[in-house]
Amino acid sequence: NVIKFNCALGAKPGRIRSVELHNSNFGMNKVEEIDDDVYIPMLTIDSLGLTDVGMIQLVVEGSELDILKGSVETLKTNQCLLMLEINDSLLDQITEYLSEIDYIFYKKISRVDYIFMSKNSLKNEDN
Repeated sequence: NVIKFNCALGAKPGRIRSVELHNSNFGMNKVEEIDDDVYIPMLTIDSLGLTDVGMIQLVVEGSELDILKGSVETLKTNQCLLMLEINDSLLDQITEYLSEIDYIFYKKISRVDYIFMSKNSLKNEDN
């Protein structure tokens, strides 16, 4: 099953606005925290209370690390596959962070798409 939410994701709950980065690519936006009345709610993946998660895919224009920081409990509990589109400049930082929560690089599937897996799920595959 796929669940879609009309919100932004981040390291902590809050309110953000979307800022267009490139006017010819409608999907290329970034978010900024704000304190006014025009906003998008920002949640964490952990706050969604998801169970039985098999995979999380993120294509988020540089916000991967913030979103991963807000999904630690979900990742530890579900040991799910992560498919991330990552800019090369962030790859080392994200790989290091994921290693701290027992995830390892598994496979590069395109120029910018990477798969990470829980160390525990790899051990279970070997048995």
